[in-house]
Amino acid sequence: MNVDYKDTFKYFHSLHPDIVQGTVLDYGSNSGTFLKSAGSQFIEKNYTGLDVDKSAIEFGQREFSQARFVHYDTFNHMYNFSNTSTCSIPITDRFDTVISYSVFTHTTEADMLTRIDELYGLLNVGGKLLFTYLNPQSAIAVNYFSKKRTQIFGHCDNLETSTMLYLVDADVKPYPETGKMLATFYNTEYLKSILAKYQPTAYTCPANCVNCIQDCIVINK
Repeated sequence: MNVDYKDTFKYFHSLHPDIVQGTVLDYGSNSGTFLKSAGSQFIEKNYTGLDVDKSAIEFGQREFSQARFVHYDTFNHMYNFSNTSTCSIPITDRFDTVISYSVFTHTTEADMLTRIDELYGLLNVGGKLLFTYLNPQSAIAVNYFSKKRTQIFGHCDNLETSTMLYLVDADVKPYPETGKMLATFYNTEYLKSILAKYQPTAYTCPANCVNCIQDCIVINK
């Protein structure tokens, strides 16, 4: 699957300008959308992409031969549900920056917490981990999903929450469903509380990324 996401380079560069000076692990890279949007602003050989979609990884490696792409063959409710087993991230290198754009918006809370622990462990001292999330207090995000779900399914549940929720197709559920359209929303204060050991900082979507609807957590090591 080759998906052209928003300008992910601009998004993360706006929050972390020094990202261009070091190595980057892109968790949920698809076919290298970060590199596509970066153009000549980022050194290709400093990039490692990791994704559950094997075809996207193979496409990215063909397009960006100097970069490194790794297939992460683990279960995902939406994008790799034919593999029912779960495994750890298959990388042991250390990176200056780890980014993840719209990945934990499609996983369980438990999976997010496990992967954040792993990704934090892959950071160099002084490095940064940045990942996006859907905020139910964001009018832009809520309006986007309400309109999209209403157009497809005819209705959309209320997305207000003081903790987190799973939006499965158009219904708020206490659990995700395999093969369904899963969107996971986190109240910002709740998300910060379950990641408190990392002392995370939350940022709203950068103003210059007008088409993006996700906020961002930044964790320093």
